[in-house]
Amino acid sequence: MIVNLIGAIYEETTPHQINSYNPVVTYFLNRALRDLGVETNLVLYTNIYEHDPPPCDHTLVIVGSAFMNFDIMRAEQRSHVFGTKEKRERAKAFCNRIYNSTRDKTTLLIDSNFSYWDRYFDIVFTVATPTFPLDPTSEAFLKRYGSKSKSKPWLYPEKYIYAGWGADPEYCYPDKNEQKTIFVDGYEASAKYYNPCKKWYVIIDHVLKSLTDAKTHRIYDYSDGKRHPWTTFQRMLRESHFYIDPQLGATGLTRIEAATCGCLIVSAKEMYGAWALDPLETACWETEEELREILARETNPQCIHERARVQTWNKVAKRIIAGLNP
Repeated sequence: MIVNLIGAIYEETTPHQINSYNPVVTYFLNRALRDLGVETNLVLYTNIYEHDPPPCDHTLVIVGSAFMNFDIMRAEQRSHVFGTKEKRERAKAFCNRIYNSTRDKTTLLIDSNFSYWDRYFDIVFTVATPTFPLDPTSEAFLKRYGSKSKSKPWLYPEKYIYAGWGADPEYCYPDKNEQKTIFVDGYEASAKYYNPCKKWYVIIDHVLKSLTDAKTHRIYDYSDGKRHPWTTFQRMLRESHFYIDPQLGATGLTRIEAATCGCLIVSAKEMYGAWALDPLETACWETEEELREILARETNPQCIHERARVQTWNKVAKRIIAGLNP
């Protein structure tokens, strides 16, 4: 079996050179697939704009490489995303080159259980357990897709297969010292998502400023225009006792890595997605007093690590292989 892995890395890329979601997933999933005897071709997605990828049995597109190229159905109505007609035509060529080079299944690995993509892919591998089909009139559907959704956003719910997340044990493990250390991930960037979270951010900022006995790593302290290596942040997670989770998305890869590094996940209750975070040890808060109480606790990094470490890239690769060869 030959799999084209469409992502954002080269064959020569090392962990010290990766710095965002797509390269991390592509790098470690590629290594896990090869360890299981699968022949893979690492294909830089930007090269497909001009060149055909090599022939393969299956193609696996890592999310991020797909959003700008596969949403052909809505492309003409989304010129703010797809830009000029020339760019939209280039996106169509991108899709066709992948379809034409794949003998069997064209698949996607997506960082949620989002719908809609089943119209473009034979399989959509998800990092959280698929919850389809949902009744469009149900409370769960309205909560997830909003009251303006008038029809089911999927065509073939059976195409969705759970793959899960992974964390690499070579980089993700506890390495704590006695000083309490807190890792604070990035706040939501756009006003659309920042404003609903602002009340929580005010509390987080107020509490952290008042702590005198803790060392704090804050992502925005490193937002200096440089792409810092992924390995740098893993070192910070290894020494941290708490990971403050300030984003609405429920399935972020960093949460898995933080827990595997022995961090207690700290989440505002309204941001907590039990359907995705239940495998991780998580402490939820609603008030400033509750957040202070959580950060005053003694944690057990090794127990947190043991609970999270069962999620490995090897298991992700095995689920993908089973999905490709049912």
